Amino acid sequence: MTAKNSIYLHYANTLNSSFLYKKLGLNFPTNIFYIKDGEDEYFYVPFFEFDYLKKFSKNKNIKSLSELQGSNNNYFNAIINFLKRKNKAIIVPAFFPSWLFDKMTKNDLQVLIGDAYFFRTLLIKDESELGMIRETAESLKECFAYIKDILDRTAVNKGQLYFEKKILSSKSLSEIINIFLAARNIKCELPIIACGEFAYYPHCQKEHFLVANKPIIVDLGVSNNENGYYVDSSKTYFVGAPKYKKFIKLYNDITEVKSLLEENMKVGKLISEAYAKAVKMMSRRGIEIIRDKIPTRKHPDAICHHSLGHGVGRNLHQLPIVDKNAHVEFEENMVIAIEPGAYIKGIGGLRIEDTYLITKNGNVNLTGVR
Repeated sequence: MTAKNSIYLHYANTLNSSFLYKKLGLNFPTNIFYIKDGEDEYFYVPFFEFDYLKKFSKNKNIKSLSELQGSNNNYFNAIINFLKRKNKAIIVPAFFPSWLFDKMTKNDLQVLIGDAYFFRTLLIKDESELGMIRETAESLKECFAYIKDILDRTAVNKGQLYFEKKILSSKSLSEIINIFLAARNIKCELPIIACGEFAYYPHCQKEHFLVANKPIIVDLGVSNNENGYYVDSSKTYFVGAPKYKKFIKLYNDITEVKSLLEENMKVGKLISEAYAKAVKMMSRRGIEIIRDKIPTRKHPDAICHHSLGHGVGRNLHQLPIVDKNAHVEFEENMVIAIEPGAYIKGIGGLRIEDTYLITKNGNVNLTGVR
């Protein structure tokens, strides 16, 4: 089915559709219809939203649903009749409302699910999006500098960490971080602070005390309160020398893996190939990828039980996933988080993550701090 013989249709609002937010640049809760017919792209909206969207949205091709024949009785029937007169197949995204999909098919419309157009719109960022992402990234870099300063100023008593004479826990450090971010109009819904054996779990939310000489993973996926664009970054800290000396080697290994991924994040290269090179290096260093399987080695030095990265936008985790199945090329203006890690059950783990912009000359680390 070619674009010439089909119409792209979506029905949602910009709070639950990153696609529509990118098209319109506004947050609003009302569901609207998006239609792309060949080169024509327009939005049918309820009358009470018409003036607002016509004046303030990025796209000025706003139409009122009241213009449609039969709209006084039922907007949905009016849209269906409008589409039937086009006599074309309708392509909708997978997250299209199922009830509306059923209603359309029962009215003899040919409705197909196809994500490619909608996905690509989100995959490649425009300059407006990149500006918002860069701004959030700068705030996150400031936050990690603040976290490092806190850990540098902690006192150690019987192995436990104290900051400003108060014992430091995963919860209390999360609260300090959220206060810092809120002052910059940034939010982090789920800070991941994991120390010692808790650092084995990639998304640990179990409250625990932070201790010296063991790894402390701080993983922050943050977004701007107004525009909702995310960046994602993880750092691993030690207060004092690592008790488990193997972490020194593992930290260096993961740093090299991350550098290898950076070298291969270039326009035209397959994501799956970059992943394969990283996995090969990890395997040589004794780190085994064990996603959805039992370790093939009897006693691997360490494991990594998650992907090595993901796309970032108005969703913290979006396609493409950096794994063996990502048979797509890096493209200019993609934004991708890279996050190699190494974990030892019962002992802990470490992860180093940054968000990158793919450029025509390579990539730029948006969240990197020294």
